[in-house]
Amino acid sequence: MWWEDDEEPTITPLTRTVSTVAAWSNVDGELVSSFVEWDVWVPKSGVDFDEGYEDITALNTNFERLVTGKDADDISEDLRPHEWVWFECTGNTVFDNDFYLRRGGANFDYDFLVHHRSSDVNFNILDNTMANISIPGQSTNFNGTGILKAPSYNTTDCHYGDIGWELTATEFTELTTKEKEVIWDENRWRDQWPVYVTTDDTNNNFDRDFEKITNTFGLKWTLNDTISVIDGAITQLNCTIAKGYPIETLISGTYLYMVWYEGFDFYPDPYTFEFEMWFGVNISVTTVQSGRANVYGSLSTLTWAETYSTIGA
Repeated sequence: MWWEDDEEPTITPLTRTVSTVAAWSNVDGELVSSFVEWDVWVPKSGVDFDEGYEDITALNTNFERLVTGKDADDISEDLRPHEWVWFECTGNTVFDNDFYLRRGGANFDYDFLVHHRSSDVNFNILDNTMANISIPGQSTNFNGTGILKAPSYNTTDCHYGDIGWELTATEFTELTTKEKEVIWDENRWRDQWPVYVTTDDTNNNFDRDFEKITNTFGLKWTLNDTISVIDGAITQLNCTIAKGYPIETLISGTYLYMVWYEGFDFYPDPYTFEFEMWFGVNISVTTVQSGRANVYGSLSTLTWAETYSTIGA
């Protein structure tokens, strides 16, 4: 995403004639510019941005591709004439399709972190005694800790091969099984990060965190009845996330969503977060699922998009 997870470019004189792009794998830090492809979008002739982000995020209306499908290493463009520039990571089937917005008017060496999404998010929910929460059927108030991790054994889409990875296919075959297990451990290579795709954005507004992303990680709690937030109601459910975590909650019908507006990885330790829950007398947990949610407008527009793992099925 353009507003975080990469460093601002070093200030460069306006006389510099070209901009360049470098792509770095987020978790392991490998330079992957030689095979991760990008599009570069610049404003169409005569377009102005009087409406601010409403116009800047109207990609198909106000922008056109200056570069299409080039490896980061091969991009060398003069961006001085352009007020705004969108860099789109189109990936190589490994890294997430994502958009990064930058001001134009000068040329820089642009560095971007790119994200390889984990194939699953395994998780557990513990109470303050570090015992497992009783899902399904949990109906007792508790202070909780969520523990999230990626699969530790996955032999597909690993970071090796002959397309440009530092470890070639031949070198991989020469490793011992124990050495290969490091490569098969997703926690060392993958993450869970929000993405922003301009054409999915329905309100073109950037005032709040969930207006700056279009798809992100979340936990979906399913309850046995429609949830009430009225104090004393028999199906009341209250949830508070501990301070410092980039998580918001949304209640909709029988569902409580915990949704991340910033990304996280799983290395060197599992990702953990803390929260509290209070239950009315007639409300209980049925299942909890990890997965991805679409947030095409504000948080209230959330729709569940993909399920990874389930506790309580």
